[in-house]
Amino acid sequence: MRRLLTVISLLFFMLGTAQADSVHILLSEDNVAYHQLAEDIKNHIGNKTLRTTAQIHTLDSTDSKSVAPSDLIVSIGEAAVHLSKRQYPQNSHLYSFIDKKVIEADFSDNWVAVLLDQPLQLLLDTATQIVERGINNRLVIAVAEDNQLIRDEIARLSTPIGIQLDIVVVGRDEEPAKVIDSVLQNAGALIAVRDSRVWSGEHAKWMLYQSYKYKVPVVGYSKSFLKAGALISVYASLFDTVRETANLITYWHDYQGWVMQERHFYPPYSISINDNIARALEIEIPDSMRQGAATDVSD
Repeated sequence: MRRLLTVISLLFFMLGTAQADSVHILLSEDNVAYHQLAEDIKNHIGNKTLRTTAQIHTLDSTDSKSVAPSDLIVSIGEAAVHLSKRQYPQNSHLYSFIDKKVIEADFSDNWVAVLLDQPLQLLLDTATQIVERGINNRLVIAVAEDNQLIRDEIARLSTPIGIQLDIVVVGRDEEPAKVIDSVLQNAGALIAVRDSRVWSGEHAKWMLYQSYKYKVPVVGYSKSFLKAGALISVYASLFDTVRETANLITYWHDYQGWVMQERHFYPPYSISINDNIARALEIEIPDSMRQGAATDVSD
């Protein structure tokens, strides 16, 4: 009898392990960069067995027959998220390297997401540190009229006492640079948000040019803003996003699913400073902000 119980217990253990070890990493693009991301995520998974057995798929190579309903689908990038939602609705999902807008209308409870965009409150707090020592404490955010996700986040912002926050709403047929021009002439800092209607392509170029012309520092949400002329950027590094994704895979394995209320996860943030812009605008960066920040951007 004791031997029988031992065998049964061992079988349950093996079945449970096999079930928990089924992880499929789905890539939005079949290129070197995405494959390297997937390998980096695998290498950071805490459980050795899980790390070894995790499978990598592209959008074209994924085989629904090889995916069991109990498996975890790790979608890297927006295209992979859309495919996994449609093809594996019954599975647990981990979405990574995406913006919040990709999953804003997903009200199911079988997913968590590692987001690229840092909370807007963090950008506001960073901009506050820049202007609070000066004479102009006016912060400006420009957002598209139809970007309800960002507008809702703006409505929840906690603005420190003594700081004025102006929201510029850009209509569908309006040029962002023209709409914000008069506001920038009397602004202490401009906060960029993930809004492709306002901050992409030529729009972003002109917004940054205007800010520099009026000597208004820009707080960006990605490192690419620095070389384009922003004073400072607050963002999630590639390494931290990879590590956060791997940690959640381990969590799913250990707890056999998502047993937490939180759905959105932000990797630890990094700060980079463009000292060339700081000197040109004659802005002194607080020591508290410089601690741990990457500085200087080559011309």
